[in-house]
Amino acid sequence: MDPKSSKPPATSPCPPAAPPAPPADRALGVAEWVAAIALTALIAAAHLLLLANIGPLWRDEIQILNLANMPTLADLWHYNEHEAFPIFWHMVLRAWTALGPGQADFGLRVLGCIVGLGIVGLTWWSGRRAGCGVPLVALVLAGLSPTVLRYGDSIRGYGFGTFWMLLMLGVVARMARDPTRRNIVVAGAAAILAVQSMYMNAAVLLGLGLASCLAGLVCRRWRPAVALIIIGVIAAVTLLPYLDPILRQSRWNDFVRFPVSAGAVFWKFAEAADAAGRGMAWVWVALAALALGACAWGALRRSPKENRYMAVFAGAALVFAIACYAAFLLIGRVPLKAWYYVAGMALAAVLLEAALGPLVRAGRAARIVRIAAAILLAAMAAGPVWHDAHVRMTNVDRIAAQLQNVAERNDLIVVMPWWPGVTFTRYYRGEAPWTTLPDLGPLPIQRYDLFRKKMQEPEPIRPVLERMAATLASGGRVWLVGCPRFLQPGEVPIVVPPPPRGPWSEGPYIESWSLQMGYFLQRRARSISVVPVRDEGEPVSPFEHVPLLVAEGWR
Repeated sequence: MDPKSSKPPATSPCPPAAPPAPPADRALGVAEWVAAIALTALIAAAHLLLLANIGPLWRDEIQILNLANMPTLADLWHYNEHEAFPIFWHMVLRAWTALGPGQADFGLRVLGCIVGLGIVGLTWWSGRRAGCGVPLVALVLAGLSPTVLRYGDSIRGYGFGTFWMLLMLGVVARMARDPTRRNIVVAGAAAILAVQSMYMNAAVLLGLGLASCLAGLVCRRWRPAVALIIIGVIAAVTLLPYLDPILRQSRWNDFVRFPVSAGAVFWKFAEAADAAGRGMAWVWVALAALALGACAWGALRRSPKENRYMAVFAGAALVFAIACYAAFLLIGRVPLKAWYYVAGMALAAVLLEAALGPLVRAGRAARIVRIAAAILLAAMAAGPVWHDAHVRMTNVDRIAAQLQNVAERNDLIVVMPWWPGVTFTRYYRGEAPWTTLPDLGPLPIQRYDLFRKKMQEPEPIRPVLERMAATLASGGRVWLVGCPRFLQPGEVPIVVPPPPRGPWSEGPYIESWSLQMGYFLQRRARSISVVPVRDEGEPVSPFEHVPLLVAEGWR
């Protein structure tokens, strides 16, 4: 007998195959995928519906578009002190315009829709990289948020910044799980692109770095933390060139900065979240509490070291990244608006999903509850999303088109307050002269520095009132894009003097000038009437929904 034949068979180097999942788990997996795909289709339909109905650009979008298409890059850099973004998005808009689609409003809206759909795709990608499987909760919270939908698809830049923030989040999560040299380099590149697309992303990166440090301290795993610290320093260095425009901006923007409290930051978030349905903000809060509890449980129970590390990292990232994001808003001291929360809501949605991971993986009951909750929340948000997808961003384009047909050369058009003048500049092509109140000249961008100088003049609106008087006295009409404040009999407008050194606020001056104009018209015009705006059927965003009035005659 051959001695070789008596040797035992060689052991296969491949590990034994994992046992098949129980039928119940397979059914749950199918249900999760079906629900997620259905949600994704619903979200994509909402983006396309918004694309069809949102209409022309409003002033904030026109400003960044005009900046992007300045004659030279030197001009773009010089005037970027009037914008709140690095020039990465400006260059994308400049290229999109040069290629042709950006020549028309709809082509620009298509670009915004592409970015919005990209956010949906990266919600999937970053969620799965963060270890949350099928991202049901993130899809509902961020994808079906009217706030994220509307302002993420805007060409203002918040959607573009959110896109790169989610990419950074996904690659950082992968690097935290597996800190290879390749993953570290990719995370560094993504972080640089993220901070170059939106300043807020630097705060998010800081929060992720703090989370990595805490996870490293708890789990004695320092390589991801050290890598993120180095990445953060490099990303911060790439922002140093923007110190110049930021410092130039600080010389004139003091009158538009106000103290902001932590409570105000939360309640404005609640307003942005409740756009998806009344009480939705408290759903976010409840999910955050549940997610932090799940992370604590995942960190304390006996589990593989990597799972324990990721549980600590997910919970810490949820706390630190959101805290740093909120701190950015506090330090910025600007009036809080819903669009400031687009990136924060997308970030929180993915981090909530990742932090809930230990709980969802614990058993079938949690998976069933997650599917049911996603369906219920989607049903709650469907109505608000449908309504918001039919809201136009502005009606100034319609007023401009109407005035092109009815305003004559001897008439005068006055846009008040001055902000919609940027939109009116883009869409008005008529013969009648026009001005803003106060007169700031042509307005391709919002020049708060020029407005500040007007606040320092003793009679800044007198030239406009004199032009109105001359127009009415000569038989012309004065068209008002916006409505002045009219006084009761016997009242006299308060004239606000030039401001002292500070602190300043634009509100009292705009109010005073509006009252002065209303008082002038009440005393001098024979008639003042509201003019119906043609085709004013669908709802319009309150941020740029202005009336049209006409004053005639002289007395």
